[in-house]
Amino acid sequence: MISFRSYVTSGGKHPSLWKEFGELPEDILDLYSKNARETDSKIALILRRIGKDPSKEVYTSGWRSKALHLAIYAARGVPKDEIPMGSRHLTCQAGDVWDPDRSIGTAIQLQPELLQECGLWMESLNATHTAGDPHRCWVHLQTKPPKSGALIFIP
Repeated sequence: MISFRSYVTSGGKHPSLWKEFGELPEDILDLYSKNARETDSKIALILRRIGKDPSKEVYTSGWRSKALHLAIYAARGVPKDEIPMGSRHLTCQAGDVWDPDRSIGTAIQLQPELLQECGLWMESLNATHTAGDPHRCWVHLQTKPPKSGALIFIP
């Protein structure tokens, strides 16, 4: 379910790591609550615009603590100095939505103007959709532009 609560507690792709690092602490919630609500609202909006019911969709990643973010990349074997510490997940300005049938990403890619209308930017599906693996298939959406400024960008 796409909701504020699911956004700030999502750890779907890495449940064992999420248990270790817990839910959004109160001080972080106070600091990033506005960002999280804006991100959740905009993602729900674009889902509705492509004909999806946000209550039936699932975040695989929303807010991440720095420790969780580092652990996720370490588990992938990424050297610490190559971990993207500018991730919008760290400031509640990005969300990943599970897309096992690729319908969400495809619909947005065919109508990129929706990104601009909803105030979102999307990571290239080449980076988030692994062929033949529905568990490695999500759509990354963020509320702040990447350095390139492109609506659909390569991380």
